Amino acid sequence: MGNAVRTEGTAEVMRGMAERMRETATKLDRLAEELEKRGNWDTASEALSIVTNLMPNLRLDLLAARPIREHQYRITALESLAGAVPADSN
Repeated sequence: MGNAVRTEGTAEVMRGMAERMRETATKLDRLAEELEKRGNWDTASEALSIVTNLMPNLRLDLLAARPIREHQYRITALESLAGAVPADSN
């Protein structure tokens, strides 16, 4: 067992977020072009909706939850190796 905490899961989440942001940026570029060409203000409304929905869909909670979980696994493994008994096991 190595000393490092696993980071792959969090890195994967971050890559997924980056991909969603790139997709959103492409959509916004397309809408900006449409607004310039056609003067259709509905595209601004659509852009607002896209940006508003971006943040909740990024799953920012995973940037905190995954590292905490990995540290908990590591602590549990170290306690097991050391023969420690968790305080709440009684």
